[in-house]
Amino acid sequence: MRIRLFALVPVALLVAVIAHDLSVPPAREWGTGAAVGVVETYRHFLSPRMGAVVTCRFKPTCSLYGLTVLRRDGLLSGGWKAVTRIARCNPSTPAGTVEEP
Repeated sequence: MRIRLFALVPVALLVAVIAHDLSVPPAREWGTGAAVGVVETYRHFLSPRMGAVVTCRFKPTCSLYGLTVLRRDGLLSGGWKAVTRIARCNPSTPAGTVEEP
């Protein structure tokens, strides 16, 4: 009995975090903050080292677009928009395509 009760603690914490995230604006969600941190880390450390190997075909770049929609719309909606934008980036997309967030 004690083990089952102890196993419910992480579930209760997860439910509390999700409930908190649903009650605050998208820009203040914990999940959004984590996703923004991942994108900013990519922009500052990995992207500059890729050089001319990978160039974004869109303006603004996909990572900047991702940051904008994550902060504005939250993790679920903004994350979906960022993923679909990255999926559209392929050789058939003309370089310099302007697309507002």
